Amino acid sequence: MLRLAGIRAGLERFTEFANILFLKLLSERDPEDGTWTELLNKRDDELPDYLNGFVINKFKRRYDSDVLSETQINGSALKQIVQELNPLHLQGVDEDLKGVAFEHFLSRTTAVNNDLGEYFTPRSVVRFMVQLLNPQFRDTIYDPFCGTGGFLIEAFRHLSQQTRPLSDAIRILHHESIYGRELTTTARVAKMNMILFGDGNSGVVQGDSLALHQEQPQHDCVLSNIPFSLDIDSDTLRILNANAKDADEACLLHCFNSVKRGGKGAIVLPEGLVVNREHAALWERIFADCLVRVIATLPRGTFAPYTDAGTNILYFTDKGERKTDWYYRVNINGDKAKGVTIDSDEFLFFHRNIDPPLGGDQCPDDVEVVRVKDGRNRTWSIAPGNNIVTLRTVASISNGSSITEAHASPGPFPVVAGGRVSAYTHNKSNADGGCFTVSKSGAYAGYAWWHEYPIWASDCMVVRSNDEDKFASMYLYLCFKSRQDEVYGRQQGTGQPHIYKQHIKEFPIPDIPLSEQWDYISEVSDMMRQRVDVEKQADEALDMAVAKIGGAYKTQNTRNAPKIYVADYQGASPKQVAKALLGYKPERK
Repeated sequence: MLRLAGIRAGLERFTEFANILFLKLLSERDPEDGTWTELLNKRDDELPDYLNGFVINKFKRRYDSDVLSETQINGSALKQIVQELNPLHLQGVDEDLKGVAFEHFLSRTTAVNNDLGEYFTPRSVVRFMVQLLNPQFRDTIYDPFCGTGGFLIEAFRHLSQQTRPLSDAIRILHHESIYGRELTTTARVAKMNMILFGDGNSGVVQGDSLALHQEQPQHDCVLSNIPFSLDIDSDTLRILNANAKDADEACLLHCFNSVKRGGKGAIVLPEGLVVNREHAALWERIFADCLVRVIATLPRGTFAPYTDAGTNILYFTDKGERKTDWYYRVNINGDKAKGVTIDSDEFLFFHRNIDPPLGGDQCPDDVEVVRVKDGRNRTWSIAPGNNIVTLRTVASISNGSSITEAHASPGPFPVVAGGRVSAYTHNKSNADGGCFTVSKSGAYAGYAWWHEYPIWASDCMVVRSNDEDKFASMYLYLCFKSRQDEVYGRQQGTGQPHIYKQHIKEFPIPDIPLSEQWDYISEVSDMMRQRVDVEKQADEALDMAVAKIGGAYKTQNTRNAPKIYVADYQGASPKQVAKALLGYKPERK
């Protein structure tokens, strides 16, 4: 209907729909309002003027600010949409319906119209972050990139459960607790949501948060999902924030600088902002001025279809009062298709026990302690402007099964251990071809080796893509191999250097289309396959030549060879056994 009315896909259609959806939800919450009834009773040609005149001014007076935006659609389309919504009963739905609508409308046009970095944050992630931050009544909560207000709604609910229905408490909750800013007209949708969920809308405004120059921090808590990779030219960026290298840094710094002394924050960040070495100075500043407790990696696809970029949650406390010596690095498991779910109880048990950190054997499998002074655990070098994902989000990294030469049975499968060549073989394999290994110990710990055919993986890790239709294993190998010296630099230990999973799992992979990956892969893949085939043919030719030339030698005469029985030599010394065996000499001619 909106398309036929000439409204462009994406944010324009959503804004039009949000106005009508708000009035429908309000009619269910407050049947005395009467606006929805008027929409049903007005003639088609009366509806645009009624909405743009009377209704907009009515809510502007009631809430002392602009809530609805003027409609651009004709009366016929308006009436159709009103009649479609009228039979529905939405009040009892435990959802941010305008948030769901926002996700629906925006997801249809992400490729061409989502140039403001707007991503719908799943409700489970929102609830988890509010629980993580745990704001208290009388705290101020700020989201400088609030979108439809998902974080603000959940924070408002959280605070509402801590207050009594007294006039002073209600005044504080409605007018002195919730603050949000949004660049686009989506800010009005956030105001609508706050009105519907309890009228904490007065602190929500439309505006550019990056253009604000605050003299001092203002808020106890910051909750936000920053816009990813905004396109801001360098001159504008210097005006907005001279300390920021790019828009992602500027957004994070605005969030961080908005927190009062002693305050805290929980912020969704693109993973590149966390792991790329170009942002090292930013993190030095943050680590020096607060207590970073957790940096958590969200499951890949959490923000699909808007972006497949890796995403992290930063949680910090004690702004301006403490510095970070170490923090927990956490991998949150989940699947976008099944819904991102977070077990808060399992996650929260350790973030409160901040001194000292849990030992390695006490941490769950997906949790590690990162020491800030060991910069190697935090950053990898990657050129600016690249969207990246981490190796562990797109590939499986599994340990081999150690086997020694003494326990191997010679066969067709090379045993891959800590070196750069296979020293012996085995008659079984434990890893199919189409993967690469990373040596775990020795002088070449960290050495990456591609395997076209099955192997026995011993003292090494096996790396394979989780989905070859998105990231080819060979592409992952080429990325890893391109930083081979940097990987060697992660070795730990001196007498016997080693590298483990935790040293490579955050390795950055440039997030490029599969077609571009194959531009890198195609030629080298063919050549490597040919090399393996040629090596096999060479081995076979060598065996045949050895067999042929062996016919020129007379077989040793063993007719007079003594029969050896273990019982004959029980109690004898090794020297005596050797002397007895060496007493036999083969016949010579």
